[in-house]
Amino acid sequence: MATPKRLGSGTMGSMRGILWTRRVLSWHVPHYDRGGFYLQAMVIVAIDVGWQSYQFAPGWAVAILAVVAVVMTVRADHYTKTEQVIWVLVALSLMVVEIRAITRDRNVAETQRRVFEQQLQDRFQQTANSLGAVIRESDAHFDATIGKIGQAINTETGGDTFCYLDMTFSPIWENGKETTRGYLRLEAVRVGKYPLRDVSITIDDHIKFGTVMNDLRKRDTHNFTTDANDKVLEEMEQAGRASRVTIQVGNFAVGSKALGGYPINDSDVQEFDVLIRLFNLQTFIERITMRRTNGHWSKAILLELPQKKGHLWTKIDKTFPTKDGHLEVGWPRPTKGRADWDH
Repeated sequence: MATPKRLGSGTMGSMRGILWTRRVLSWHVPHYDRGGFYLQAMVIVAIDVGWQSYQFAPGWAVAILAVVAVVMTVRADHYTKTEQVIWVLVALSLMVVEIRAITRDRNVAETQRRVFEQQLQDRFQQTANSLGAVIRESDAHFDATIGKIGQAINTETGGDTFCYLDMTFSPIWENGKETTRGYLRLEAVRVGKYPLRDVSITIDDHIKFGTVMNDLRKRDTHNFTTDANDKVLEEMEQAGRASRVTIQVGNFAVGSKALGGYPINDSDVQEFDVLIRLFNLQTFIERITMRRTNGHWSKAILLELPQKKGHLWTKIDKTFPTKDGHLEVGWPRPTKGRADWDH
């Protein structure tokens, strides 16, 4: 008689699991149809898993809800009141799960959108910064180039630099003592940083003009008649030539350039009109007045600079005499208000 084979432990475990499952499935659930109960149980488990794990994507709960609706429609005649209530609760739960999935998906999408926009903005800002740096560098190069060109032009033409004629009384010494006689030491003074080229200075001496004109009148007194206008004009031309001196200064890039001496008139007042010409066709008119008070000479200089705003440039000694608040000069004055040099 053959001996029956013994079953292994693994096979026995599987058989026990099958028997336990059959026993569970055979349990009677009050107020429930067996097939409907297990179907509801699986749906509820799926809902719980989806709720706990956030694994449901938008649309999944709707798909399950569609299946549930079909099942409810097909098995509508087999459900008890309890099952119907549970199915309604399941449908509501699926709706909540779907809304949650949609909200979560929107939040994720919004976060991703913001991150993307921030990244895009950062990249745009980096590009803009790089472009701005390139533009600034280009502008700097351009400005430097234009500056160099401008400086080269100003160096060649003198730019806004100008000069004026300065006069200083220099006494004559005799036997170791200073006398009241002397001469005027002339000096061209540059104002500005650029060199000047081909400078010439023409000096018209008012006092000398008057002296020469008086001498000519005394000499030609008998010629002064009502028909002697031509003679008068000729004498004025002679006096003008005698009182006019032109000095070729040339080029100079230093602060000042000595021009030698000029004989002083026998008077306590010295008045000059000076015409200064430069290479770039600039022309300046300078007026110089010198006065001797108590043996001391003081001077006032007015320079008209037509190319500059506020074109009057002055250099006036503090000791220069005034009368009624006005400098004692014969310069042309404005028709209204005070002259700038009187302030």
